[in-house]
Amino acid sequence: MPENSKLNVNIAPSLELTNLMLALGVDPGQAQSIVAGILDWRGSTPGGSLSEMDQYYLSLTPSFRARHASLQEIEELLLVRGVTPDLFYGSYTRGADGRLIPHGGLRDCLSVYGSGGPLDVNTVAPEVMQAVGIAPDTAAAIVALRSQAPIRDLGQIAPFSSGGNGVARLSMAAGSIVTLRATAQLHLSNGQLSDIHRTVSALVKFLPEQTPPYVILRWYDNTAILQ
Repeated sequence: MPENSKLNVNIAPSLELTNLMLALGVDPGQAQSIVAGILDWRGSTPGGSLSEMDQYYLSLTPSFRARHASLQEIEELLLVRGVTPDLFYGSYTRGADGRLIPHGGLRDCLSVYGSGGPLDVNTVAPEVMQAVGIAPDTAAAIVALRSQAPIRDLGQIAPFSSGGNGVARLSMAAGSIVTLRATAQLHLSNGQLSDIHRTVSALVKFLPEQTPPYVILRWYDNTAILQ
């Protein structure tokens, strides 16, 4: 997933952040509270004074203060008031057939390397499309179109131009920084899938002019137990 298919957490306006929270299924009141926390975290305070959010963070154990500057790592969102692990990482539910249905999280939609402009049409999450003003049914139609084959020409999405002003944000520009992620589950002796899955991922920057032509910015390795 190119990082420029995500919104830049440090410059995304409050409306886009609020729309994103709502698209991820967050309650409207909680969505406003979380967005206020993000704006506080990335925003300065007069003379370095304590904000209302800082008073809350200082009441915790261990206590801390908001950065009041641009986020350096997207995982900082886990410290923002109201952001839960499920909201950040995403979650799974079981369908009627017992299969696991993945639900994206903030890490799939926001990035410190994200875009404030064009978004990669082939990988942008439907929730991000909704955040920038694309109607939900239009976002679903674009996802269905690219699931058949990668979109090679923006003319392919021309029929969706009436689906919101955000359609103009979609582009063919794939950036040089991408997240590569793989997830797997073990098979049990009875042939069923285990409720434990393992995920590994890497944040990679491609540098064609260098040897090797890439650098790994971050590596993630975790195991999760599904409910």
